Amino acid sequence: MSPAVAGPWVRLLKPWPFTMIPSMATSGPEVPPRRISLSDLNSAAVWAGVTAFIFFVFGALTVQISVLQQFGISDAQRSSWITITWLTSGLVSLPLCLYYRQPLSIGWTLPGLLYMGSLAGHFTLGEFAVANLVAGLAIAVIGLAGYGSRIIHVVPMPILMAMFGASILAYITRLVETTVDDVFIAGPMVTAYLAGRVLHSQRVPPVGLAVIVGAVMIAVLGKLGSLHVDSGLPSLHLVDPRFSFEALLSVSVPMIVLVLGLGNVQSLGFMISEGYKPPLNQVTVTIGFMTVANAAFGGHPASMARTGTAMVAGRDAGPAEARYWAAFVAFLPVLGVATGTGIVVAFIEILPPAYIFTMAGLAILTPFQDAMERAFQGTLRFGSVIAFAVALSTFAVAGIPSAFWALVAGITASFVVERHELFRYWKQVVSQPHSPLDHVVESMEIRRWEVESS
Repeated sequence: MSPAVAGPWVRLLKPWPFTMIPSMATSGPEVPPRRISLSDLNSAAVWAGVTAFIFFVFGALTVQISVLQQFGISDAQRSSWITITWLTSGLVSLPLCLYYRQPLSIGWTLPGLLYMGSLAGHFTLGEFAVANLVAGLAIAVIGLAGYGSRIIHVVPMPILMAMFGASILAYITRLVETTVDDVFIAGPMVTAYLAGRVLHSQRVPPVGLAVIVGAVMIAVLGKLGSLHVDSGLPSLHLVDPRFSFEALLSVSVPMIVLVLGLGNVQSLGFMISEGYKPPLNQVTVTIGFMTVANAAFGGHPASMARTGTAMVAGRDAGPAEARYWAAFVAFLPVLGVATGTGIVVAFIEILPPAYIFTMAGLAILTPFQDAMERAFQGTLRFGSVIAFAVALSTFAVAGIPSAFWALVAGITASFVVERHELFRYWKQVVSQPHSPLDHVVESMEIRRWEVESS
């Protein structure tokens, strides 16, 4: 085959993470310089991995349990949802972190899951599946084309974060209502969460502390229902697809930006700030195909695990060259959760609603705070205010809920009132010679310098 003909195919294969020609990789290390060694395994990496897994269970899983209750789906569908998202996460993250010798943590998008929960009454599971499948294919194509770090900013991040914050505000208000209505369960949980925030220790996650205290209160008050565990192995169920143009507009577009703009940019940016050269396009392609697999069995999109990455790739995880073991330790038990889905679904039925609502609300506080800071601390604040207000409403036009119209209204408002800021934002994305990840790294280094200086 001539070079002229082979060129496009070589470029197409470049981003694929498991290519047999390592020199093709354009955004990551070539042939890893060292072999996997058990001597790299150290106590710091083990503890960091265990801490990350505890966060997955008490953070991500509790939110999953709470959000799944809003869809009105069967136990089999809920089991399939949990199984596929945890299974793909473990099966992909484990080999990737060993192959690249980097703490690559690919899980699921909690912001995307929460956003789906806010639209649970508008679309069926089949419509969500098709919309997420389209989003996954688009993410894979973006990665294959090498544009994963640029196209994410077509929808301005402040406006997207304002829409997202408004979409999940109901979880926060429900937390307040639950705390007032069931003070004997929710009250101690909130108190424990605040104590965890005061301690500010990765070894004692605030949500994990709240979960433990809440479990103790349930046992003391005798409010735990009877447990009927399905002893059979978890099963995956293909979703009956239902095409909806409204779902494509309301779900696919925000999902693409949430996955790439939040998960990838923040997680990969943090890894770069720690001295790694993560395979940017390879990760993007992998996440796209994981999202397709998740969607086929009713799950939500995959994404880089932002908090998990901070735990396994940070300095507390030991020497940089050995932190891939922290990711391995974190994701190995993830497969156990995937194979024990029957127990997870059983717990959904026996836990008091106040416990689940409080867990979800506390786990969502930090994402909500991050969303508000990103929406209103920088530029395009007027557009963000409009997007926030529209997203809070419950209207729908042509069957499309307010979340999509919030993006339209926010961008339109910025175009009318703060046009120069909007054009400057887009021009920077198009013309900048380097990846937006560099700006994330720069801001991280500035904050780190400020902390160390103080």
